[in-house]
Amino acid sequence: MAPASAAAQVAVQPTEAAAGRLTFFDVLVANERDDAATMSIDLELPVGFVFSSFKPVPGWKISLRRQDLAKPVQGDDGPITSEIREITWTAFTDEDRIQPEKFQSFPIAGELSAPAGRALPFHVIQTYDPGDAVSWSGSPGSAEPAPRVLVSEGPGDADGSDGASEGLAIAALAVGALGLLVGAVALARIRRSV
Repeated sequence: MAPASAAAQVAVQPTEAAAGRLTFFDVLVANERDDAATMSIDLELPVGFVFSSFKPVPGWKISLRRQDLAKPVQGDDGPITSEIREITWTAFTDEDRIQPEKFQSFPIAGELSAPAGRALPFHVIQTYDPGDAVSWSGSPGSAEPAPRVLVSEGPGDADGSDGASEGLAIAALAVGALGLLVGAVALARIRRSV
């Protein structure tokens, strides 16, 4: 990765995902300093991102901070009264920290619930072993921009391409059914002639 002045040292991949679909993301953090190691990462999830799960990262412990919902939501197993809003990863030992010229991936899964076309900012605080912290929460083009994920059309959104695909599927089923009917008629004629 390039120096901070040229490119961000924190990214979220993929940078675009469909609304309403479970997506696996990687929070990528590079160490931009040559005199210190990164010892913790604090990720604030944006409104419009519904956290699902995380993949453990060897050498890093994780803590999840919940926030009460203003209005409970009915889930499959009953009412949901809170949601995960912040995730913190902390290195267990000095050796586990992100060393100079290295980067680390922190995988999470979630669903985007924001409208298509919106870019959701993931604010990240990167803390180095002396205790210095960098807040990646700026606007695009700033020295310390927050990584963003663009919300694209989801599976339930009506657009031309989805409508065309649905039409093709129906046409294919109709042709298949017609083929079965023709085959059945031909089989009946063969049996009658035998």
